[in-house]
Amino acid sequence: MGIEYFLQQLVNGICLGGMYALMSVGYSLVYSIMNFSNFAHGGVIMVGAYVGYFALTALNVPFLPAFLLCGVGSGLLAVIIERLVYSPLRKRHAPSLYFIISAMGASIFLENFVIATIDGTPRNYPPIFDNRINIGGISLGVDSLLMIVVSAVALLILMFIIQKTKVGLAIRACSYSEKASTLMGINGDLVIFIIFLMGGVLAGFAGMLYGMRFIVKPRTRPSSRRCSAVSAVSPARSSARCCSASWRSLSRPSTPTCATCSCTDF
Repeated sequence: MGIEYFLQQLVNGICLGGMYALMSVGYSLVYSIMNFSNFAHGGVIMVGAYVGYFALTALNVPFLPAFLLCGVGSGLLAVIIERLVYSPLRKRHAPSLYFIISAMGASIFLENFVIATIDGTPRNYPPIFDNRINIGGISLGVDSLLMIVVSAVALLILMFIIQKTKVGLAIRACSYSEKASTLMGINGDLVIFIIFLMGGVLAGFAGMLYGMRFIVKPRTRPSSRRCSAVSAVSPARSSARCCSASWRSLSRPSTPTCATCSCTDF
């Protein structure tokens, strides 16, 4: 293993890290103000990946309009989820547990809705950029370069909005105390609408970038005691399943066996 191998893996890590950063922005923005993990955000990423796939294949849309369409579609979906699922709970001042349960329900609904309407067959994006760039022995695909550029530009724009604009000032104020910010004249509903919209748009971009590099699929069910990889769906949900399976296996050392068959009751 030489320096070229190390640099190649470093570039690959930067590409994937940028894509995962776009995915995580929606989680962090929502958590900073509403103090709960928005598990439905994974479903928004999944829908963004599917929007990009069908825009390229069924509609034969060029890459740039399809990429923007992913952001618009996922942004609208995130806003709809907030208005239908979370807004009634906020008006009732429900505890955080209710938001978490509702988020999990929304995520399960999105996954099964896609499976029921589109089916869960894995789909590959058509080849968009076949050219590769070789720099000092490092092979870099155009799609990988696009991941780095899009992630950097999107995150820089987000930082500018958060740090230099009145909207960003309102977001930062609500992250400290939404009630106090409301008393100071900040429209909390509008701030929440904006963070869901921004997180959804970036989730759509991340979904298409993910689909270009991997596959598009609602989910992969875990087989026996192994947790399978999940494509185009929330990494938080897959890790939660793995943690749950590990905890149950530790808490029940002697796993009973069904009387009528040889399967284990796990």
